[in-house]
Amino acid sequence: MVFLGPARVLAGAFGGDGKITHAGMYIGDWKFIQATTHDHPVIQIGPLDAYWRKLLVVERRVKP
Repeated sequence: MVFLGPARVLAGAFGGDGKITHAGMYIGDWKFIQATTHDHPVIQIGPLDAYWRKLLVVERRVKP
């Protein structure tokens, strides 16, 4: 796992083909914020656990 600092954009793939299908932002303490439309639209803060880490394709720092 690469170094993660707050305000890093995370992009992940659900399809298994490596195509980015989801994005969120790392907010520190192994948590990230994301928006989902699955079942009902909602913004969530959750753990960047093993499930999400295996889907992670790329992370980047956003420059001001």
